Amino acid sequence: ALSRGGHTVRPCAEWAIQELQGLQRRLFAEVEHALLAVYAADADRRRRRFASLEALEEHWAAVDAAATAGPEPLAAVRRDGLCHEAVLWWAHHLSAATQRRLTTAGVVIPSLPSVRHDTSIGPQHSAVARKVLGEYAEQVSCQQCHTGDITSAKWQNASLPPPLPPHPVHPGLERKRVCDYQYEPPCGPCEGLGG
Repeated sequence: ALSRGGHTVRPCAEWAIQELQGLQRRLFAEVEHALLAVYAADADRRRRRFASLEALEEHWAAVDAAATAGPEPLAAVRRDGLCHEAVLWWAHHLSAATQRRLTTAGVVIPSLPSVRHDTSIGPQHSAVARKVLGEYAEQVSCQQCHTGDITSAKWQNASLPPPLPPHPVHPGLERKRVCDYQYEPPCGPCEGLGG
Protein backbone atom coordinates (compact mmCIF):
# COMPACT_ATOMS: atom_id res chain seq x y z
CA ALA A 1 0.00 0.00 0.00
CA LEU A 2 2.85 2.40 0.74
CA SER A 3 4.43 2.02 -2.70
CA ARG A 4 1.00 2.37 -4.34
CA GLY A 5 0.74 5.70 -2.50
CA GLY A 6 3.80 6.95 -4.38
CA HIS A 7 6.24 6.52 -1.50
CA THR A 8 9.67 5.02 -2.10
CA VAL A 9 9.81 1.69 -0.29
CA ARG A 10 12.78 -0.61 0.25
CA PRO A 11 12.36 -4.19 1.53
CA CYS A 12 12.79 -4.47 5.28
CA ALA A 13 15.45 -7.17 4.93
CA GLU A 14 17.72 -4.68 3.12
CA TRP A 15 17.84 -2.24 6.05
CA ALA A 16 20.41 -2.13 8.83
CA ILE A 17 19.23 -1.45 12.37
CA GLN A 18 21.17 1.84 12.46
CA GLU A 19 19.54 2.98 9.19
CA LEU A 20 16.07 2.31 10.56
CA GLN A 21 16.88 4.21 13.73
CA GLY A 22 18.15 7.13 11.64
CA LEU A 23 14.86 7.16 9.76
CA GLN A 24 12.93 6.98 13.02
CA ARG A 25 14.87 9.94 14.42
CA ARG A 26 13.73 11.93 11.40
CA LEU A 27 10.12 10.77 11.72
CA PHE A 28 10.16 11.50 15.47
CA ALA A 29 10.93 15.13 14.65
CA GLU A 30 8.33 15.38 11.86
CA VAL A 31 5.27 14.19 13.79
CA GLU A 32 1.84 15.78 13.60
CA HIS A 33 1.21 16.71 17.23
CA ALA A 34 -2.56 16.85 16.71
CA LEU A 35 -2.54 13.16 15.76
CA LEU A 36 -0.41 12.24 18.76
CA ALA A 37 -2.80 14.13 21.04
CA VAL A 38 -5.74 12.06 19.79
CA TYR A 39 -3.87 8.80 20.34
CA ALA A 40 -2.65 9.83 23.79
CA ALA A 41 -6.12 10.93 24.92
CA ASP A 42 -7.61 7.55 24.00
CA ALA A 43 -4.64 5.45 25.20
CA ASP A 44 -4.57 4.24 21.60
CA ARG A 45 -1.79 1.77 20.73
CA ARG A 46 -0.69 4.13 17.96
CA ARG A 47 0.45 6.63 20.59
CA ARG A 48 4.09 7.47 21.04
CA ARG A 49 5.70 5.09 23.50
CA PHE A 50 8.46 7.52 24.50
CA ALA A 51 8.00 11.17 25.44
CA SER A 52 11.38 12.28 24.16
CA LEU A 53 13.99 11.27 21.63
CA GLU A 54 16.45 10.90 24.50
CA ALA A 55 14.21 8.34 26.22
CA LEU A 56 13.79 6.48 22.94
CA GLU A 57 17.56 6.46 22.34
CA GLU A 58 18.13 5.06 25.85
CA HIS A 59 15.61 2.32 25.17
CA TRP A 60 17.22 1.55 21.81
CA ALA A 61 20.64 1.22 23.44
CA ALA A 62 19.34 -1.43 25.85
CA VAL A 63 17.47 -3.43 23.20
CA ASP A 64 20.30 -3.11 20.66
CA ALA A 65 22.78 -4.42 23.23
CA ALA A 66 20.53 -7.43 23.82
CA ALA A 67 20.10 -8.04 20.08
CA THR A 68 23.84 -8.03 19.46
CA ALA A 69 24.61 -10.16 22.52
CA GLY A 70 22.39 -12.96 21.26
CA PRO A 71 22.56 -15.22 18.21
CA GLU A 72 22.08 -13.84 14.69
CA PRO A 73 18.29 -14.39 14.57
CA LEU A 74 17.86 -11.76 17.30
CA ALA A 75 19.34 -9.09 15.03
CA ALA A 76 16.75 -9.98 12.35
CA VAL A 77 13.98 -9.85 14.96
CA ARG A 78 15.23 -6.44 16.09
CA ARG A 79 15.39 -5.11 12.52
CA ASP A 80 11.93 -6.43 11.64
CA GLY A 81 10.40 -4.84 14.74
CA LEU A 82 11.92 -1.49 13.78
CA CYS A 83 10.48 -1.85 10.26
CA HIS A 84 7.01 -2.38 11.72
CA GLU A 85 7.44 0.62 14.00
CA ALA A 86 8.75 2.89 11.23
CA VAL A 87 5.77 2.01 9.02
CA LEU A 88 3.40 2.69 11.94
CA TRP A 89 4.99 6.09 12.55
CA TRP A 90 4.88 6.95 8.84
CA ALA A 91 1.21 6.00 8.50
CA HIS A 92 -0.12 7.29 11.82
CA HIS A 93 2.21 10.00 13.14
CA LEU A 94 2.72 12.08 9.97
CA SER A 95 0.24 14.21 8.08
CA ALA A 96 -0.31 13.44 4.39
CA ALA A 97 1.40 16.73 3.52
CA THR A 98 4.48 15.77 5.55
CA GLN A 99 4.55 12.34 3.91
CA ARG A 100 4.47 13.96 0.46
CA ARG A 101 7.18 16.45 1.41
CA LEU A 102 9.46 13.73 2.77
CA THR A 103 8.86 11.52 -0.26
CA THR A 104 9.70 14.43 -2.57
CA ALA A 105 12.86 15.00 -0.51
CA GLY A 106 13.90 11.41 -1.24
CA VAL A 107 13.08 9.78 2.10
CA VAL A 108 12.80 6.01 1.68
CA ILE A 109 10.71 3.90 4.05
CA PRO A 110 10.91 0.18 4.79
CA SER A 111 8.32 -2.34 3.74
CA LEU A 112 6.74 -4.50 6.38
CA PRO A 113 8.81 -7.64 6.94
CA SER A 114 7.93 -10.74 4.96
CA VAL A 115 8.10 -13.02 8.00
CA ARG A 116 6.63 -13.05 11.48
CA HIS A 117 8.91 -14.15 14.30
CA ASP A 118 7.64 -16.35 17.11
CA THR A 119 7.26 -14.16 20.19
CA SER A 120 6.35 -16.85 22.70
CA ILE A 121 8.85 -16.57 25.51
CA GLY A 122 9.70 -19.69 27.44
CA PRO A 123 12.18 -20.85 30.05
CA GLN A 124 14.64 -21.76 27.29
CA HIS A 125 15.07 -18.09 26.36
CA SER A 126 17.90 -16.06 27.82
CA ALA A 127 17.38 -12.62 29.34
CA VAL A 128 18.65 -10.97 26.15
CA ALA A 129 16.25 -12.99 23.99
CA ARG A 130 13.37 -12.06 26.29
CA LYS A 131 14.21 -8.37 25.96
CA VAL A 132 14.37 -8.47 22.14
CA LEU A 133 11.29 -10.69 21.74
CA GLY A 134 9.30 -8.53 24.18
CA GLU A 135 10.18 -5.40 22.23
CA TYR A 136 9.29 -7.10 18.93
CA ALA A 137 5.90 -8.19 20.32
CA GLU A 138 5.20 -4.57 21.29
CA GLN A 139 6.23 -3.30 17.85
CA VAL A 140 4.12 -5.75 15.83
CA SER A 141 0.93 -5.60 17.89
CA CYS A 142 -0.69 -3.45 15.20
CA GLN A 143 -0.38 -6.30 12.69
CA GLN A 144 -3.08 -8.36 14.40
CA CYS A 145 -5.86 -5.99 13.45
CA HIS A 146 -4.43 -4.09 10.54
CA THR A 147 -2.89 -5.56 7.41
CA GLY A 148 -2.42 -9.06 8.74
CA ASP A 149 -5.03 -11.72 8.18
CA ILE A 150 -6.43 -12.09 11.68
CA THR A 151 -7.85 -15.50 10.74
CA SER A 152 -4.38 -16.84 9.93
CA ALA A 153 -3.03 -19.13 12.63
CA LYS A 154 0.34 -17.36 12.64
CA TRP A 155 -1.30 -14.08 13.75
CA GLN A 156 -3.52 -15.51 16.47
CA ASN A 157 -3.26 -14.16 19.98
CA ALA A 158 -4.96 -15.77 22.94
CA SER A 159 -5.61 -12.35 24.46
CA LEU A 160 -8.04 -11.48 21.67
CA PRO A 161 -11.72 -12.46 21.95
CA PRO A 162 -13.02 -15.27 19.74
CA PRO A 163 -14.38 -14.37 16.30
CA LEU A 164 -17.97 -13.22 16.05
CA PRO A 165 -20.59 -15.83 15.10
CA PRO A 166 -21.81 -15.77 11.47
CA HIS A 167 -24.12 -12.88 10.66
CA PRO A 168 -27.68 -14.30 10.48
CA VAL A 169 -28.69 -12.27 7.41
CA HIS A 170 -25.33 -11.85 5.69
CA PRO A 171 -23.11 -14.82 6.53
CA GLY A 172 -19.49 -14.04 5.87
CA LEU A 173 -19.90 -10.33 6.54
CA GLU A 174 -19.26 -10.55 10.26
CA ARG A 175 -16.15 -8.78 11.33
CA LYS A 176 -13.02 -10.29 9.88
CA ARG A 177 -10.79 -8.20 12.11
CA VAL A 178 -11.13 -7.76 15.81
CA CYS A 179 -10.25 -4.07 15.81
CA ASP A 180 -12.32 -3.13 18.82
CA TYR A 181 -10.95 -5.53 21.41
CA GLN A 182 -9.47 -2.68 23.44
CA TYR A 183 -11.30 0.35 22.15
CA GLU A 184 -14.39 2.12 23.34
CA PRO A 185 -16.49 2.84 21.41
CA PRO A 186 -16.09 -0.25 19.25
CA CYS A 187 -15.60 -0.18 15.49
CA GLY A 188 -17.33 2.51 13.52
CA PRO A 189 -17.80 3.04 9.79
CA CYS A 190 -16.02 -0.01 8.42
CA GLU A 191 -17.24 -2.35 11.16
CA GLY A 192 -14.02 -4.25 10.80
CA LEU A 193 -14.69 -5.18 7.19
CA GLY A 194 -12.75 -2.64 5.25
CA GLY A 195 -9.98 -1.11 7.18
